[in-house]
Amino acid sequence: MLPNVLTSPAVQVPMRIGFFADSFFPIVGGAETFLHNLATRLTRKGDDVLVLAPHIRGSDNRMDVPYSLKRYSRPSSKRFGVSQLLLPLAWHQWQRRLDVLHCNSAYPSAYLGTTLKDWTNLPVVVRPHGDDILPNQRICRHPKLAAYAKQALSRADAIVAQGQFLRQSLLDFGVPDSLIHVIHNGVDLALFAQGEPYPHRRPYLLAMGSLFRRKGFDVLLEAFARIRGDEVDLLIAGDGPELIRLTELASRLGVSNQVRFLRHVSGQEKINLFRSALLLVVPSRCEPFANVILEGLASGLPIVASEVDGNPELVHPDRNGVLFPNENVEALTEKLQRLIDVPTELHRLKKGVIPSVRPFDWPIIEEQYSSLYRSVVRGYSANSGARRYRLTG
Repeated sequence: MLPNVLTSPAVQVPMRIGFFADSFFPIVGGAETFLHNLATRLTRKGDDVLVLAPHIRGSDNRMDVPYSLKRYSRPSSKRFGVSQLLLPLAWHQWQRRLDVLHCNSAYPSAYLGTTLKDWTNLPVVVRPHGDDILPNQRICRHPKLAAYAKQALSRADAIVAQGQFLRQSLLDFGVPDSLIHVIHNGVDLALFAQGEPYPHRRPYLLAMGSLFRRKGFDVLLEAFARIRGDEVDLLIAGDGPELIRLTELASRLGVSNQVRFLRHVSGQEKINLFRSALLLVVPSRCEPFANVILEGLASGLPIVASEVDGNPELVHPDRNGVLFPNENVEALTEKLQRLIDVPTELHRLKKGVIPSVRPFDWPIIEEQYSSLYRSVVRGYSANSGARRYRLTG
C-alpha cells in the first residue's frame, strides 16, 4: 500500500484544487480579487488550480492568468437555473479529479458543490462573502434561498470566516462552531510598498470602493463639505450605480472643485494613489471584511472608518486609525478635521500602521489555506471508505 503523503509535514505534494465562483472578473470586488490572488499564489507554489467562473455577458472575459480558468454560461432558466450549473461542475470534476473544491459563496456555489459532494465524495470548503449569510441581505431576504444556504453549509467539510464578525454571523446562521475556521483575507505588503507619487497637485483624502449606497460615500461627501478650509481634496476611486447621484450631491454641497471621481483604478495607478494619500476613509454602512482597509494599511495609511461589522477588527483607535459611529456625519467631520489640522496626530498613527497589517501578508494567509485544504482531505480520506485521494499525477 502506498504511504499517505498528506500525513507527512515534510512532504508537500501538489494538490488539485478547484474554485467554484458565482461572480468573478471582469466584475471587480473583494470576493473576486481574493479568489484571483489565492488561485495565483497556490498555482505558483505548485498546486494544480482550476477556477470555474461565470461568463459575464457583454464584457471581455479574457484573462492572462497562471491558473486554469474555465467559464460557464449563466442559466437559461430561472426556475431550474441553479441545477443546470451542476453539469459543468460535474464535467470538470470528472476531467480533473479534484482533491478539494473551494466554493466562494454559500449560495449558489456551496449548494451546488455539496450536491456534487454527494455524487462523488469530493470534500468541500466554503468561504461565504457576507451578503450570502447576513440578515437583511440578498439571500436571507428570501427564506427558500436562506434554507438552501444553511443546508449547504451544514454539509460542508470546513467553512472559512474572514474574521470574528463573520464567524459570529455564521454561528448566528446556525453553523456549528466545529466547522468554522477563521482565515483573514490577505494583502501583498511588498507590492503596496512600491508606490510612486500620484500626479495630483494638492494633498488629498482617499476613498475607494464600488459606488453602492451601502458603501456610505454620501456620508463622506456630507462630512467633507463641512471641513473648514479648502487646502485638501477628496479623491474617490470606484465605479457603480451611485456615480451620478454622488456627483450631483458633490455639486449641491459646493465641493465639486475639490472632489474627483476617478472611476475604476487598478495596477500601479492604484498603488500610487494609495501611497500618496494623507489617509483612507471607509464610511461603509455594511462591511463584513474590507479588503480596501488592508490595502490602505499596507500602503502606510491611517484609516478613518465607520464602526460597523468587521471594521473594528482591522482599525484600532490610537494605533492605526480612528472609528466613527455609522452614518454620523458630525463625528466623521470631527475626526477628519482633527487629522487635517494636527499633522503630528496623523504622523503618530502612521507609525502603527505597518505593524498592524503584517499578520495579513499573503504568504501567511496562503499557507493557512493550504494547510486547511490538506487537513480537510486527510480527514475526509480517513473517514470515508468510498474514495481514496491521489494527489500526484
